[in-house]
Amino acid sequence: MLSKTEASTAEARVHSAGMAGAFSKHPEQLDVLTAIKASQALSRETTVDGLTQALLRVVLEHAGAQRAVLLLVQAGVLRPEGGASIEGETTQELPESIVRYVERTCKAIVLADASTDPTFGEDAYFVQVRGRSVLCLPILVHSRIVGVLYLENNLLSDAFSPKRLALLEVVSAQLAISLENAKLYEERRERAEQIARQEATTATAVLERSRLAALFEQAPAAISILSGPDHVITLANSSYQHMSGGRALMGLTVREAFPEVAGQGYFELLDRVFETGEPFQARDALVRFPWGGRCAPGRFLRLCLPTLSGHRPGRERDHDSCVRGHG
Repeated sequence: MLSKTEASTAEARVHSAGMAGAFSKHPEQLDVLTAIKASQALSRETTVDGLTQALLRVVLEHAGAQRAVLLLVQAGVLRPEGGASIEGETTQELPESIVRYVERTCKAIVLADASTDPTFGEDAYFVQVRGRSVLCLPILVHSRIVGVLYLENNLLSDAFSPKRLALLEVVSAQLAISLENAKLYEERRERAEQIARQEATTATAVLERSRLAALFEQAPAAISILSGPDHVITLANSSYQHMSGGRALMGLTVREAFPEVAGQGYFELLDRVFETGEPFQARDALVRFPWGGRCAPGRFLRLCLPTLSGHRPGRERDHDSCVRGHG
């Protein structure tokens, strides 16, 4: 039997008062008008949960079912989505042999008396529950199964007539369309929420960057932010720009911005800080490059190379940054 904990139950409780007519020997209450009204009710729902509850209400009120369970394909697996009973409480336990047959063949099954049926009567479910009338039909979209509707009436035999099956197939066709629409609606909603989150994150990042730039600009030291394993310059204050001789630095790697520093071990030091995530500080570090646009034999600097990511060895560092300061 399918586990009743496979999915959350979307219960649709229907009072038994007024339901006696649904269990007459050959009820024909699910007429064309009922099918149209049911299809309209389903078409108004935009969520899977809403569709489940609307369908269960319809089949309990008009299809002669004592109990109903809707199963939907989720991540390639058919799972119970919701169940309902005229008694109010229900489980999602089902005769697995019937459900798997419908899933495999995409054909409906109608049993007048399941307990005596030679093919499915030995199912473990019917050993515990004396099943009588059973109707199980597939829900198809372009010949692809997207769900299964299971109905049972254990009070009467032969409760589901061919006319009922035909009209339930009409309702299930509308359900299939509405399910696809609900999935599209859910995807659009999730995309809209994702875009909103990205925009909020971007706005926050821009604000933080503006605050950081203002803070750096007030600092007397030359400060830049380097991003990624190539150490791309993404932010530099005025002191840093002056140190470079007024070069256009944004978007350049430090190797492109300061080719004169090659061979002094400075680039390798940046690589090591980036790879290990361990900050580096040094006083009186000799670096030779044009200072303020003028050739100079060298300058002793105080270097401070912290990281912004809290990185530790062994972690991915594609988007980490390094702050470079010169005092």
